[in-house]
Formats: sequence, structure tokens, C-alpha cells
Amino acid sequence: MTATQLLASLRTLLDEDTEQYWLDPECYTALTNGQKEYASIVLAQYKAKAGVNPFEPLPEVLRPLLNPVTQSLVNATYLPLPPNYLYDLSVYVYGTYNRPFFKRKQSRSLLFEQVNSLLGAQGYYYSIDNVNLNFEIPAPSVAINIDFKYLMLTPPIDGSLSPASDPVLPDFTHDAIVQYAYSELLKKPKRTQESLAEYQKFLQTIKYI
Repeated sequence: MTATQLLASLRTLLDEDTEQYWLDPECYTALTNGQKEYASIVLAQYKAKAGVNPFEPLPEVLRPLLNPVTQSLVNATYLPLPPNYLYDLSVYVYGTYNRPFFKRKQSRSLLFEQVNSLLGAQGYYYSIDNVNLNFEIPAPSVAINIDFKYLMLTPPIDGSLSPASDPVLPDFTHDAIVQYAYSELLKKPKRTQESLAEYQKFLQTIKYI
């Protein structure tokens, strides 16, 4: 469905054909939040599965969010994260290294680094803070290329903008996105119990595909 079609479906649930109590901008905000919530829940499930099986395939739900970029690194050991960064999937470094780098993981309970032995990696690691993609290598004096695959944030849904403002998640998620938006908008007239019940319906429609 397009953003306009999502809005129409949502207004059917709200029993308002046009703007009356709920304005279009707040409806689109609720739809945007629904898409974000759907992706967030599936991503949490994927991260849990990938923690057990490093070869867990990326769910179909998240594939539209996959964004590969290539950047050059020279005289530095970090690259700024893209502004739409959500979650890192892989890092491959060309030039001197020509191999994948693996994420350095921190144990919250024992407070020491856990070496990721995936594919027998020996000392080639990266880490991510809130701003940068950091590499545990000497600063290269000659430019090397970094292939960085990551999941991007879900963009806003807004029927008043360009086609790019339509939902990006697969069609089978759209009814659930509308369901979430409906549960969120019910908070406005303080119909709290109804809102919670509708949110539970949303959770029941989540598909890990």
C-alpha cells in the first residue's frame, strides 16, 4: 500500500473519512511509528537468533533496509556513521587487508572483551560507538576502501511528500502498521484499555520472515 492507502485504512478504523478529531499529520506520525516498531521488533528477534547462529539469514522484513556503502579511509582509524544508521551487518576492508573485519563485543556482565572467533579471525576488528565506525588498525597513509553493509532507519511515511515517503517494509507488514497506528491514536482520547488491546493485536501480527 502507498502512504495514502495506509491513511485511508487507518481512517476506516478511526471511523473518520477525513480530518475531524485526528489530523492527517498525526495519523502519518502514528503510521511512521508503526513501521519503526515493526522493524525494531523483528531486528531484536534477528539479533537474538544471530547471536546463536552467525549465519542466520536476514529476515525478508528487514531486507528493504539493507544499505551497502563504500568509503575510503586514510590517515585515520574511524569513519563517521551514516546519519540513517540503525544496525551494522558486515565490514570488509580492501587494500592492505582484503578481508572481513569482525565486531569487537563487550561482555556487560564480566566487563571484558569477548573475541569473536568467527571464521578464525585473528586481530582484525572494528567497533561502533554512537558516532563512528572504529577500526583496530594503524592509521593507513594510503587510502583503503571500506565496504560497510548496514540496516538503515525506517524513513517517515507521509502522503503529502514524494513517493519515497511510502512505506518501505514489505506489503505483508502494512496491515500491522495500520493496527499499531490505530492503537497509538486511541491514546489521544485517553481510551487506554482499548489502546492496549489494539497493541496486543499488532504484536500478534508480527511476522519473522
